[in-house]
Amino acid sequence: MYFKRKIDEELTNWKNSKMFKPLLIRGARQIWKTQTIRNLGKQFEYFIEINFEANKEIHSIFEGNLNTKEIIENISAIYQKTYSI
Repeated sequence: MYFKRKIDEELTNWKNSKMFKPLLIRGARQIWKTQTIRNLGKQFEYFIEINFEANKEIHSIFEGNLNTKEIIENISAIYQKTYSI
């Protein structure tokens, strides 16, 4: 069960803005950051959760050339799902 929080409105505003920037969520442990982002993900056609602590191989995707198309192709290969821009 998900309980709505004040941050949900801010995240929806971020999602609906015409030029949203990358989103980085930081905070203390166990304050529902993960659940909040998963809830936000339901508003998107495509949503993938990347946990840099649990999946160390994902780090290499973001090293060197940060070409969006290549990053998405590599994520698709690792997670065995098809994503496109």
